[in-house]
This record gives sequence, structure tokens and C-alpha cells, in this order.
Amino acid sequence: MVTGNPEVTPTSTPPPPPASTGIPSMRGNVARHALIRDLLPESPGPITRDSQAFLELADDLPVRHVLWRLMTGFTWPWLLDTATEPDARDRAIRRGLVAPPVGEGDAVLVAYHLTDAGRAELLDWVERITPHRHLPEVEALWRVVTWQ
Repeated sequence: MVTGNPEVTPTSTPPPPPASTGIPSMRGNVARHALIRDLLPESPGPITRDSQAFLELADDLPVRHVLWRLMTGFTWPWLLDTATEPDARDRAIRRGLVAPPVGEGDAVLVAYHLTDAGRAELLDWVERITPHRHLPEVEALWRVVTWQ
């Protein structure tokens, strides 16, 4: 048997592992640079129907519904038009959250798509709402946006 490396023969033994304490040494016992430390989740503060946090989550749900539909694949005009409100689509486009389709009627070359700002907006909303979804009022907001 011929190998590409003359130092390795079929009967040679593999080199010993590097000196370490194994997997536990990779789980946080070793200092990591501040830029690559894992983010610790913030504990959510109290939220009520009258709180500022709830009002921010409930702000412009039809636009968030447009963003959600695009994120889940409703990108062609005929598909998004049947699933969302026209004024919500227009507001999302004016705010730079959605790029409109390119082309007309049956000759659409590029479908609707989320912009980076739209993706960031939706992800920010999901991160803010997730810790509070156990509350019925917040779960109702989630259902309005996701239709689940």
C-alpha cells in the first residue's frame, strides 16, 4: 500500500491527542474574547396591556404580517396580494422593509423580497416577543402576525 505521506504507514499509530482536559475545557473554563462570548438572555420585565413594551410589540401588526409572509415564502405578487392588506404592503415598501417586485403582471422578473432592514425588524420583534408569549395578550399578537 502506497500513501501520499512517507512518514505514515499502515501499521503506524496515530499521534497522541494534545494535552488538554477534553471537552469541559471548551465549555467556558477557558477565557474567551469579549467579541465571541455567548450572549446571555435578558430576563424579561413585566409586561401588561398598558405597558410601553406591549404597545411597541403591538405597533403596526399588518406590516409585521407582510414581513412574516415574505419570510415564509409568500414572495410572488399574486401570493402576497391574497395574504396581506394592500396598505400594509405599501407602508412596508415606503419604510424600506420590503423591495417591490420588478416587472408587470405576468412578466414579473423579481418577486417581493425582504430588505436587510425588514429582516432586522422582524427578527428584533421576534426576539422581543418570545419571552412573553406565555401571556394570552402577547400570544394574541403573535397569532395576528403569524396566523397560527
